Amino acid sequence: MTGRLFSDTYYLMLRSLRETMRQPAVEITNIFIPMFFFAVTVGAIGNVAGRAFGITNYTGFQMPVAILQAVAGGAGSSGLGMVTDIERGYFDKLLLTPAARVSLVLGRLAADGVRVMVLCILILSAGLISGSGMESGPLGLVAIVLMAGLFGLGYAGIGMTIALRTGSAQAAQAGFLVFFPLLFLSPAFAPKEVLAAGWSSWRRSTPSRTSCRGCATWC
Repeated sequence: MTGRLFSDTYYLMLRSLRETMRQPAVEITNIFIPMFFFAVTVGAIGNVAGRAFGITNYTGFQMPVAILQAVAGGAGSSGLGMVTDIERGYFDKLLLTPAARVSLVLGRLAADGVRVMVLCILILSAGLISGSGMESGPLGLVAIVLMAGLFGLGYAGIGMTIALRTGSAQAAQAGFLVFFPLLFLSPAFAPKEVLAAGWSSWRRSTPSRTSCRGCATWC
């Protein structure tokens, strides 16, 4: 039973990857947008990051942001692909086959995991060429690629769940919009220590409690 599950998942993953190879323009968009924001952000802030944030290698600081953008964009295709199969009736045909039901979902999720790892490798290569460096060496590169694949699996599951629940391409695509508000609310462009100090601090200072002369209450 387990062997059949892995086999069905493998072949459905290959099918999803072939769909990607037939539409390379989609992947070009997924790699272009993160690299564009990466270049603009580093070019605009990189020269002042040392004085403002205490970061001497702002290129390396922005590499995780570019990777997450690519992973979120690449992982968003599972939901759209599932909706397409449902609308064309192909998903009903798959349900009539002896393939394990869970493999119909795992196949697309596994394909997204492979795709986002490829995107991660491309962005890491561009970052290393730009001078980001890699303090942890080759093992660090492998760890980053694997973590990107796992994050892609988890994020693709959101779009897949929406697609199976609604059968709507618009709803499945809207799941991608969850990523950007969370990105800009995170310390993605400046260290957390900078955002938690000075005028940009979200913490409200608590006034000291003092007792006025001749007054019995504390204020």
